[in-house]
Amino acid sequence: MAHKGPIKIAPIEVQVGKQSGKHDEIVVAIFESKGWYLVCTLNQGAVAGSHKYIDAADVVQVVDFSVY
Repeated sequence: MAHKGPIKIAPIEVQVGKQSGKHDEIVVAIFESKGWYLVCTLNQGAVAGSHKYIDAADVVQVVDFSVY
């Protein structure tokens, strides 16, 4: 998922299995919910703490996938 972010924040790319954020945590899940994307790492939203929110209006690309 590519995210353009609000003014003064550089564009970022968030992908399950890749590092993201200032602490370089591995993203374990991204959920879409009522105009937001909820980004979960082991320390934020998946096992502990609150997930990161990304406003769906700021997202410029989403690639859906599923694992069987």
